[in-house]
Amino acid sequence: MFKIIHKHWLYRWEKFYSRNKWHLILDLSLSIVVIILISLVIGLNFYRPIVNLNTASPTPLINTPLDLNNPPLDLNANVASSTLNMKEGALLKLSFKNNSSHPLSNLKFNLNVLTNNFTIDRLEINDQNNPEISVNGSELSLPDLPANLSGQVSLKVYFKNKNNNGKQIDWQINSSYLVGGQNLKANFDLPTLNLPAVLNVEARAYYNSPQGDQLGAGPLPPLVALPTNYWIFIEAKADGDFNNFIYSAKLPSGVEITGNRSILAGDFSYNKDLRQIVWRVPLLEANLSDYRAGFEVQLIPIASQINKVLPLLNNAKYSAQESAGAKTKVSEEISSPDTNLEFDLINKGQGKISQ
Repeated sequence: MFKIIHKHWLYRWEKFYSRNKWHLILDLSLSIVVIILISLVIGLNFYRPIVNLNTASPTPLINTPLDLNNPPLDLNANVASSTLNMKEGALLKLSFKNNSSHPLSNLKFNLNVLTNNFTIDRLEINDQNNPEISVNGSELSLPDLPANLSGQVSLKVYFKNKNNNGKQIDWQINSSYLVGGQNLKANFDLPTLNLPAVLNVEARAYYNSPQGDQLGAGPLPPLVALPTNYWIFIEAKADGDFNNFIYSAKLPSGVEITGNRSILAGDFSYNKDLRQIVWRVPLLEANLSDYRAGFEVQLIPIASQINKVLPLLNNAKYSAQESAGAKTKVSEEISSPDTNLEFDLINKGQGKISQ
């Protein structure tokens, strides 16, 4: 064996290697490659990996099904007051808790108004403790809520009244979140909000009516020691029903009430000792214009009142109780008419007493 190899080596040396060494280099390189390939074949022949052809499905995030009757998210909502002031908005406090053993992600609260006349104008976060909470329109986005943890946020909610009708707002929160790869949604009803009815009361004095008819008598501007008669009309209008409406005022010195009156609704009385007039209406119904009371007064100025504009009533005020909705009780002092006759288109500004 070795003689054959030696003989072959001598033959190739004399014929190739001694003449050109590149033949020797090429043969050595090829021999090394052959040795390496033989080693790889032997090594792969002894390599026997264990292959499991049965592919198992991934382990679900939640091994037990969710109980949809007891969802993971517990949400409580409170409003500071059931009576809504449109300018100030409603103060809404939300408290939420993750009752599950899995985190809640992509948590969103969308506020939705169920009453057709109203829409949500905007949301403002009020004293919020978590800067990751954000607002987009009527939607509130919260950070991930870890298992068994809770949080809260306080909001100011502002509304728009589309047609100035309606006194009650029904609304809710539509929640959505991810838990264990499942998207859960739920609706939470919020406390009903009531808008207080608006009651407008006004007292106006006339010498000539808005149609131009003369109602008063005597000199105009008023003259010292001479009587001038005026008519005072009180009108009440409301966009909701009110009970037990009472208007009261006192006559100033130098002003006396006559027996001439025009009462379209309610009862009118005058207390001579207190110099006080009282107009009572048991029920003011919404959007009616029939609640008016008119009466005549007489002014006799004195010398010390020259160049002064004199009041025809003092201490005017009214009170009433809203019948439904917010059932708000209103009580307000209002301005009183004077001799300048602000609403008299013909005689306006002729109020200063003359000699």
